[in-house]
Amino acid sequence: MRRRPAGGWMIAVGLFAASCTEASPPPTELGHTDNGPVPFLAVEIPETSPSILQLTRAAAVAADQAEEAVAQAPAGNATGNPGAGHDEPIRAVQRARLKAATEVFTAAQMATIRPRSVMGVGLLPGDANEVCGVAAMIGRFGEDPAAARAFSAAEGIGVIELGDFLRSLRAGYLIDNVTVLDHRRSGDQAERFETVLATGTPVLVDADGLPRVQCRSASPLLPFRVELGEEIVETAVFADRVVSASISPDIPPSTENLVDGVFTNQPDRALGLPDRVGLSLGDATVDQADQCPFSVTLEFTDNRLVDQPGNDLQIIELGRFEPTLVFVGSDLANLRSVGQTVDEQGTIDIAAAAEPGEEMAFVRLCDGPELASEVPGSDIDAVAALSSVPAPAEDGNSNAPGPQGGGGR
Repeated sequence: MRRRPAGGWMIAVGLFAASCTEASPPPTELGHTDNGPVPFLAVEIPETSPSILQLTRAAAVAADQAEEAVAQAPAGNATGNPGAGHDEPIRAVQRARLKAATEVFTAAQMATIRPRSVMGVGLLPGDANEVCGVAAMIGRFGEDPAAARAFSAAEGIGVIELGDFLRSLRAGYLIDNVTVLDHRRSGDQAERFETVLATGTPVLVDADGLPRVQCRSASPLLPFRVELGEEIVETAVFADRVVSASISPDIPPSTENLVDGVFTNQPDRALGLPDRVGLSLGDATVDQADQCPFSVTLEFTDNRLVDQPGNDLQIIELGRFEPTLVFVGSDLANLRSVGQTVDEQGTIDIAAAAEPGEEMAFVRLCDGPELASEVPGSDIDAVAALSSVPAPAEDGNSNAPGPQGGGGR
């Protein structure tokens, strides 16, 4: 089963669009003025103005009309069957929605944003304080250390980074109802749940346009589906847990924010969605490469990697492409080599190592033959099982969104 969206899931939203095909129970539905169950903080923010709601609804209507026009277009432009691997028709719908909503916002002299993910358009009037009261939110987190710990853990940041993280975000409004992964709080723990956020809901987004915070509850948000190169994937397909790691002692805890991102020696930065913060394994010599002196072993907990026609696994790297040796298997004692990544996409076919019908939970990545770069060795931002099936029900994870590693990935 290749985890792609079912036909018709694309919806016009300001900052995020997604749909859930398998999760149970049904998602909580929140109005644009709701805090949601057990909010992180009850934050007082300015009321969404009627003009903003009218604008977002007008953009949603225009986008709906654009989607209908694409769906009724001649063969080749119709929505098709994305489950069969035809993502281009989905992109045609996405482009039509983007164009329609942008025209609505531009006519009102409002700003728009095109995220890298499958999310549509964002409306960003004013600054984050005016829309979401970020300064007050930071103050409230300072008064409630348990909430700060829960929020930071869900976003994959340190508590000390929370203020700078919130100040780095931009504010906007959703232009249609949208399904996201929200969080409720119990003490200093965050529990993920599926949420439908209503048109006009104020949210904070990062530089990529990914929604990160629901303003009224100050709760962390994660996307449900994203655009990954040539694929549209569910966020559950990304690696969930670090099993083991051997990192070169020459790699510092963190580099400065270079052009390509931040490079670290922290294995959990290879988990979850790509966020331009990556694990640098270190530089193995050509003679050492087959011995895997520097490696990280990751586990997929809510899904399993399987062999399907074409490439099945993608290693998202930071900076210049450097070969990574890849091993996969259903148990740690039986990891088999599938060779090394050979191009900047970092995709690889696991057919050479897959047994018929095998569902694999583990992938080990080793630094390959070195190429000259500013940060030596493979630099792993994220790992995605492009060909994936849900984990067996007896694992207790079947069909449930798995934990995301650092940076809200």
